[in-house]
Amino acid sequence: MEGRGKFMRHVMLRPEVDIDAAALKALVAMASADVQARLRMEQRIKGHEQVR
Repeated sequence: MEGRGKFMRHVMLRPEVDIDAAALKALVAMASADVQARLRMEQRIKGHEQVR
């Protein structure tokens, strides 16, 4: 993984390097779950602010 992001990193794929498809699939699944959790939290916070 590359990058300095606090919440996001990049997986660099190079044509000359074999990939571990299962590991890549797991990384994508974890990243997707993380984004979905962050969005749900953001929606809860916004919903709570509107009630006030």
